[in-house]
Amino acid sequence: MDAEALRHGISIAQAVVEAAVDAIAIIDERGAVESANPALERLFGYRRDEIIGQNVRVLMPAPYRDEHDTYLRAYLSTGSRRIIGIGREVVGQRKDGTTFPMYLSVTEIRIAGRRLFAGNMHDLSATKSLEGQLLQAQKMEAIGTLAGGVAHDFNNLLTAILGSAELAASRAAPDPLLARSLERIRLAATRGEALTKRLLAFSRRQVTKPELLALNDAVREARELFERMIGEDIAVRLELASDAGAVRADPSQLDQVIINLVINARDAMLDGGTLRLATRAEFIDDLRAEALGIESRLYSVISIADSGSGIPADVQARMFEPFFTTKAPGRGTGLGLSTVRGIVQNHRGAITCHSQMGRGTRFEIFLPRVAEDAYSAVAPARRRRSARALGRTILIVEDDELMRDLMREVLELDGHRVLAADRPEQALGLTQDAAIDLVITDVVMPGMTGFELVRRLRVKGLDPRIIYMSGYTDAILAERGELAPDDAFLRKPFAIDDLTARIKEVLA
Repeated sequence: MDAEALRHGISIAQAVVEAAVDAIAIIDERGAVESANPALERLFGYRRDEIIGQNVRVLMPAPYRDEHDTYLRAYLSTGSRRIIGIGREVVGQRKDGTTFPMYLSVTEIRIAGRRLFAGNMHDLSATKSLEGQLLQAQKMEAIGTLAGGVAHDFNNLLTAILGSAELAASRAAPDPLLARSLERIRLAATRGEALTKRLLAFSRRQVTKPELLALNDAVREARELFERMIGEDIAVRLELASDAGAVRADPSQLDQVIINLVINARDAMLDGGTLRLATRAEFIDDLRAEALGIESRLYSVISIADSGSGIPADVQARMFEPFFTTKAPGRGTGLGLSTVRGIVQNHRGAITCHSQMGRGTRFEIFLPRVAEDAYSAVAPARRRRSARALGRTILIVEDDELMRDLMREVLELDGHRVLAADRPEQALGLTQDAAIDLVITDVVMPGMTGFELVRRLRVKGLDPRIIYMSGYTDAILAERGELAPDDAFLRKPFAIDDLTARIKEVLA
């Protein structure tokens, strides 16, 4: 090769190194840096004249810098390859002392009889971030699958416990000890119910039954639920806009969102303060919609603001993470805000937080506003709940014996004639010789779903009213069929009052 061709080849090689995305350093046998490319300057924060002449170990924190020296000496003396020509994942250290993951590969080169080494360093920060997100997503999926799998049986048990405690309390003789014991049973079951809902909600696997709700009415009703949970030293102010409008949401989940945020606000106002709940309508343009991860359209907004201590910036960055909590052990599960965000996102909405230390915190919940008049849609349903519906023939189809027996007892005490089946095939047989006014059926059962049972009843020419019930998740229910918007549905676990009220509503 003539001198001109050699110079041309060297120029090309230098251009490639200079243009490389990865950081490249050429070091001698002692580890001193002889040259570095622009990518190394960008990655490590050193100017080229600052790094040339220094030992390459300055680019690595302990213990990697000591390991690198050992590997280089071993290779030069024995030819043992621990990193030369192989490469490995290590940690890099920038000029400012911060560290980051990188992949380091070192290749031996010979120039003019000298042994030199080219170190190629690839920043793994983005890769590790994606791996972390994937791991987190897989963890959430695993937890969601586990929660969905146990929800049905656990919710059956909770319904039986809650119902039996309520039934016993309503029939028990005046006995303070018995009353306290039954109340403890009810409270324990209620806590179990709340925990199940949180697990399902943050994993977005909770059974949902959206209804048309006037937003202002929903906030007023939530206030009735949380008022007894906050102290008298906290003033509650409602500022409800007349144009707040209506949303399509699951009432119990919307209550859960509001109450969770209210309890957090209470905990931030240990010396008392003001809790402000406001509603409004707001159009979200394309730019803001992209930032919030929602559609550009008109939204109904709930604002929950406190005058408390505020949330530190480092906590704000992590507060929606599942299992992250700043509360003392035993005081919080770390599922509160992750549950809230999961519910809001499941309703195609968004949640934001604005907080300043010593100035308080404001959460805002954006839910898609619907065009229907919620007041006219909700009011008739409330009127129907007061109607009487006694003395009817009701068929219960439930494969769980505890649930089936409890529901039979409750409905018989309420004056109904009750038929009970532990499987759909038996239920079809019971409809041969009886005029059925109402069928209350579980959705997921051995052999046949509740949806299929109802379809077969229709084929036979029967047209009873239907109430579906389930403790399974939306994803599992969707595999069996689909609830129509007007189908009556009871989410397990439910209280006796919920059962009797829904029956009166459906039969009225």
